[in-house]
Amino acid sequence: KTMLGGRVRKYNRRFNLLCLEEHEYYFEDFGGHMFLPSSAGSASDAARFYTANSPTVKGRVHVCSKSIVFDPDDTHYPVTRLPLRQIQSIRALTTGGQRLDVKKDNHLPPSQQMFVVLTKEAIEMKENAVDAPYRIRRLSLDQVDSEFRFSLSYVGLDQFLPRVLALHELEHLASSASASYKQRDEAKAKLKQMIRAREAKITFDSTWLTDLRERSVLPVMRADMITPLLEEPGLVNLTDQRIYFQPFSQVSNERMLIHKLSKIQYVFRR
Repeated sequence: KTMLGGRVRKYNRRFNLLCLEEHEYYFEDFGGHMFLPSSAGSASDAARFYTANSPTVKGRVHVCSKSIVFDPDDTHYPVTRLPLRQIQSIRALTTGGQRLDVKKDNHLPPSQQMFVVLTKEAIEMKENAVDAPYRIRRLSLDQVDSEFRFSLSYVGLDQFLPRVLALHELEHLASSASASYKQRDEAKAKLKQMIRAREAKITFDSTWLTDLRERSVLPVMRADMITPLLEEPGLVNLTDQRIYFQPFSQVSNERMLIHKLSKIQYVFRR
C-alpha cells in the first residue's frame, strides 16, 4: 500500500468479483497465510504431507456466499477458490495440529490458530498473473491434496469461523438434491438475512467527498452497479455536484466511483 494525499491506495490484486459464480455475494476478506504441503523426495508422485514447519504463502482469504477464495501475494501461485458445496468439513486446529475450541482457546494469538478445509474440488486461476482458462481439480478425500490449511494474521478464528460455518451449511442445503423445497427456501432466506445484516452496518464514507462544500440532495441509498457480467451492490450518494458509488465489496482498486454531474451527458431510465 502507498499513501497518496492522506488516502490509502491498494496495489492491483488478481482477485475480483468475476472470479466468483454468478449471483455469488461477497462478504469480507482477511489477511492470512496458506500452508504448503511438503514433499518426500523430488519425484512428481512423491508423497505430500503437512508438518509443523510447512512453508506458507502470504495473501488474502476472501469469504463469499458460495466459496472461500485465497489470493496469494506471490503471483507464481494461483488464486484458489474452494466451492462451499464441495467442502466436506472445516476444522479449527492449532498450528501444532491439536484440536482447537475457538471459544475456549481464543486467548491464543492468531499466528497459533489455523483452519483446515477438506474438499472434493479446488478451482485454480490466474497462475503467474496470466488470464487463462480456470483449472478445476477433482480431489480424493483420502489424499493430502484435498486438505487446505490457512491461518489468519490479525483475527482470531472465533471472529471468522461462525460466519464461514453458517455459509457452508446454507450452501449445502441450497444445493443439496435431497433437501426439500422448504429447506432450500429457508436456506435462501437465512442467507438474505445475513446479507441485510452486513449491509446495515455499512455507512457511506463521507471523507471521500471531493468538495467539502457539497451537499447531499437525497438520502444515501442502496443500489446495484450493473456492468457487463457483473452486478455489484453498494451505496449511492447524490450531491449537488457529483454522484458517488461506494461498493460494499471493497475489493477493487477504486474504493469510490465518482461522476461529476456537469460531465454527464445522458441519463436513461431502464
